Amino acid sequence: MPHALDTKAQGMALEAQKDYVFVPKVTRTGGVAVIEAVMVGTRKYLFVIPFSSIGGAGRTIETRKYTLAQGDPRQTVPALLAEEDMTVEALEELFCDVVEKIDGYALEIASFDRFKIVVGSGLFGWLKAGLYYKTGGKRGWSGMAVKGKANRQLLYDFYEDQLHPDAPNPYAANP
Repeated sequence: MPHALDTKAQGMALEAQKDYVFVPKVTRTGGVAVIEAVMVGTRKYLFVIPFSSIGGAGRTIETRKYTLAQGDPRQTVPALLAEEDMTVEALEELFCDVVEKIDGYALEIASFDRFKIVVGSGLFGWLKAGLYYKTGGKRGWSGMAVKGKANRQLLYDFYEDQLHPDAPNPYAANP
């Protein structure tokens, strides 16, 4: 018999900052393209779901707009998160499938050798602000810019217990 406080057993919607974290705009550079995307994070994954990209070389520039369920991901992703019958497991399965189809990313947090989120404050803190990770013994960090200090703080709070101990956030509001 399900516990009375088990919201998933009662069919209640996912809870932001408990079951997932949502960021309405991140920017990721890769190859010769700049990708703007929404990001959804669970305790296990970071999903980067693009809504636009611009890239090219020389005189050729290509812009691309992405859709998800015949709509802009900036509107469809929050709608999916608000569905009453959505579970964390169903969300992860859905977005793992989605990112394969639209050139997005599903980053498994357990695969990170190092993981840090820099909230950014002070005179030049915004220059370093963002989400960074290292995987597979690579020398450099990979990462993305996260728009808005409040969004970076949401990410930091959600993943605080998973951040790598040797990569602390020097800009945390409450060090």
